[in-house]
Amino acid sequence: MIVHVAALSENRAIGIDGDLPWKISADLKHFKSLTVNKCIIMGRKTFESLPSALPKRTNVVITRDTNYQAPGAHVFTSIEQAIDFCQNESSDDIMIVGGAEIYKQTLDRAARLYLTIIHTNVKGDAFYPEFENQFTLVDKKDAEENGFHFSFCTFDRK
Repeated sequence: MIVHVAALSENRAIGIDGDLPWKISADLKHFKSLTVNKCIIMGRKTFESLPSALPKRTNVVITRDTNYQAPGAHVFTSIEQAIDFCQNESSDDIMIVGGAEIYKQTLDRAARLYLTIIHTNVKGDAFYPEFENQFTLVDKKDAEENGFHFSFCTFDRK
């Protein structure tokens, strides 16, 4: 199953200047619990925003640059190649972890979304695509940290 994992504000912002618009350790722990021991697919900019390849995960990077090197990760030039690689690596869920363009290009293939919805509007330069007409909320847990109210939500395809 192809699954999205993202944190977004109510105005759909997921990033600004190559970073998250918030610091919420509970969301990072949630992200880790969902993705550890899984194949994670991300775009080049998302990979470059990380300190290194994420441990205990098969890191897969998509870029148009055929000469791109991503230490600790497998690099592909198409989403199809990346998904095929992950399907051959494991029978487990394939986790799409960003950024905006990769989410947009894979939304129609996703069966489930794990979205942390931050209940505020923030400035951003990367945004999550509209999904509400294709998915149904199946689980929601509310939380608060660092002055942010947020919900861990699970959506399944209608």
